[in-house]
Amino acid sequence: MGRPFLILAVALLVTAASLFAAGELRIETNVFDLLPRGYPASDDFRFFLETFGLVDRVFVVVSTPAGDGTDVDALAEAACLLAKELIVMQPIAAARCGATDEDEEFLLGWLLPRAPLLLNEEQIPDLARRLAPGALQTRVADMKRRLASPLGGFEARLFRADPLGITEFLQDRLTGGNALEVDPLSGAFLSRSRQHALVIIEPRTQEGAGDLGQALAAAIEDGFAKTRRQIPGELQFDAVGGPLYAVQDEAILRGAAVRAVAGSSAGILLLLVLYFHGVRIPVALLASVVAGVAWTAALTRFVTGEITVIGLAFGSVLVGLGVDYGIHGGAAYRRSLDSGADPSDALREALARTGPAILASAATTAVVFLILAIWSFGPMRELGQLVSTGIVLILVSTATLGAALAVIGSPARGNRRDGILSLAVSRVVSRLAHFSARHAGAVVVIVVIVTALAIRELPGIDLDAGLDLFRPIDHPALRGETLLAEEFSIGMDTTDIVVSAASLPEALDRAAAVRAAVDPGDQPGLRMISAADFLVEGERLAARRRVLEQTIDPAAVAGLRDALLAQGFRLEPFRPALQLLDDLAHGRAPGSIPPDVWPDWLAQLIREEQRTVHASVHIESPAGAWPEGLPAEAARRLQESVPEVTVASALRVASELHTVLDDEFRRLIFWCLLAVGLTVLLSFRMNPTRSLLSLLPVALGSVWLLATCAVTDIPLNLFSVAAAPLLLGIGIDDGLHALHGMKSSTSLVDSISHAGPAMTITTLTTSIGFGGLMFTDIPALRLGGTVIALGTILCLVATLTVLPALDSLLLRRRGN
Repeated sequence: MGRPFLILAVALLVTAASLFAAGELRIETNVFDLLPRGYPASDDFRFFLETFGLVDRVFVVVSTPAGDGTDVDALAEAACLLAKELIVMQPIAAARCGATDEDEEFLLGWLLPRAPLLLNEEQIPDLARRLAPGALQTRVADMKRRLASPLGGFEARLFRADPLGITEFLQDRLTGGNALEVDPLSGAFLSRSRQHALVIIEPRTQEGAGDLGQALAAAIEDGFAKTRRQIPGELQFDAVGGPLYAVQDEAILRGAAVRAVAGSSAGILLLLVLYFHGVRIPVALLASVVAGVAWTAALTRFVTGEITVIGLAFGSVLVGLGVDYGIHGGAAYRRSLDSGADPSDALREALARTGPAILASAATTAVVFLILAIWSFGPMRELGQLVSTGIVLILVSTATLGAALAVIGSPARGNRRDGILSLAVSRVVSRLAHFSARHAGAVVVIVVIVTALAIRELPGIDLDAGLDLFRPIDHPALRGETLLAEEFSIGMDTTDIVVSAASLPEALDRAAAVRAAVDPGDQPGLRMISAADFLVEGERLAARRRVLEQTIDPAAVAGLRDALLAQGFRLEPFRPALQLLDDLAHGRAPGSIPPDVWPDWLAQLIREEQRTVHASVHIESPAGAWPEGLPAEAARRLQESVPEVTVASALRVASELHTVLDDEFRRLIFWCLLAVGLTVLLSFRMNPTRSLLSLLPVALGSVWLLATCAVTDIPLNLFSVAAAPLLLGIGIDDGLHALHGMKSSTSLVDSISHAGPAMTITTLTTSIGFGGLMFTDIPALRLGGTVIALGTILCLVATLTVLPALDSLLLRRRGN
């Protein structure tokens, strides 16, 4: 360290530039990026989201407080006024508060005149009865009578579109793609309690495109403000939807990341100040770690530009891990200063004494994190790359920035007193090590019994593969989501089955076959919707035309015309319906409904992509009815009748993830053990005895940790499953320092007595680093951080008790 001031200046300049770059790092908040590649349920779900993009829809629930006197008309007026305010705003393509003119025009102008095509086989005989001469005259006379009633104006268009009254057989299908209750007077979407109304918003672009989320959130808030100014009474608005999630989640996660790193840093700094009985070395260590984290974030900004919710944990993790190397070096540096060495010599002596163990522990940790590259989960690979890169950069920053800060201002000779924490830790560690050595037999017996009992509990470990664990708790959209589910039945367990074909008629035929195969017909609360419910083309049209040709007699069509004329009706308003009946009676195929008149809810069920047409069958099942997605029996029928479909279901994904996690966990454990074992062997120059001894504490600590999770019913989630193997790379540090310390000690007990205090402090700092994830609002990260923090402590306990006991037994055996 010949030029500490120059090194310090360069390091600080690089760190300042890195912090600026890191501030532009974008947080990717889409939890579906967590889905693994190469697994059927996950790939199907990703395909559906990418093809249909239904996560773009935004729902706004307009509410009135219970008992405030706001009437239904005012509530419907507020919702429709909001929709009018929103639809003129640039980021919004469409906003609807209920049935629209587009819906009515499609229903009356296109769908109802073609009602005979929508009948099923059981309803065809009733059509024949309605075409009987007497039935036709009775029907037309009834129409005449009802048109003279007060509701006649409302029913007039319905009669013109459907003079035979077939609509009554199609009520379930004609409720529309929204499957929402429409108030007959206001036309608004009202809830069951009639204290909430709904506005559905369609953004202009896909989620995540540019600044859509920010612009959309601002537009919606502006619409809320304008509506409140025009509608008297207290109103509450709750907005829920994909683009808004991205904005809300990023703000929450960015704040959580700052709190996690700040909380970890503050706790670690306090611990180091107490341990080193001063601020110079702790500040130097923490500054080097912060610099390394900043360098890593900046590098990520230039390489990928974004980071996922799981990758976000890297900052807090690195703070806890990276400071470990400086603690061992800093403790050795202080001891050298106390022995009379000048700062430069003390630094070189400290590096010579602790360097091999530091490099070995850093290598094992980095290698284990790199093993995450074999995972199918992209964010886990990202976390491995971030932390392994961060460890290397923190070693560099510690050797440059940290060393420069430690040397600058150091006294020529050591002049310090050990603090209370340092003395207490040293005393406890020394006594525990010597106690274990003196009672080696009893310690080994107890450890064997405890470990055997722990192994028995391992099958009881639970895996929670729910993706909702990666959403912030107390999310601002939680109330809106609850209202959507309870009041409007939106957000229920959903499944989307996608069929693909070379043409629209073929895709619709396949979608109709899917519905027939999946629909159990007797499950309350199950709702299905498909474009094939409204568009009859292809082979279905040909088959239906043949049946209707035999059912509809041309004379019956002529009789309907005569009955209408006899009651004084003009035929022109009935022309579309009469033309369809005449075409069917003569075996002529009616024309298709052009896509440009489809309402938005129908268009969303069809996607055309180059020469392929995709059609979705959307299914909503009551909560808990399909716990693993599509039931096995329905899946079997579907496979038999319509093979090669895409089944997209979050429930199916969660079920699949249980299996994936188990397989990946076993694979990770194997490769981590192999990588750590080889790294440790190399660090001990292929000495198998020392290598096995250094691995023993982390093996015991890992078994004890997993057993603790099983006994206490703490489930392992996607993050903690990934982090558990990392315990091999983190927990082995104590064993490495203990065994490497024997080079300058008379026994393993002596080595642990010297290195034990630093080992204890590094364990605590690592635990604080992972414990910093408790400051996040992500349940998966909070739980995973707690699990690893506990695991590092258990590895330390094993190091301080088991290794001295085994060393004592080996020494006694050699003495005999």
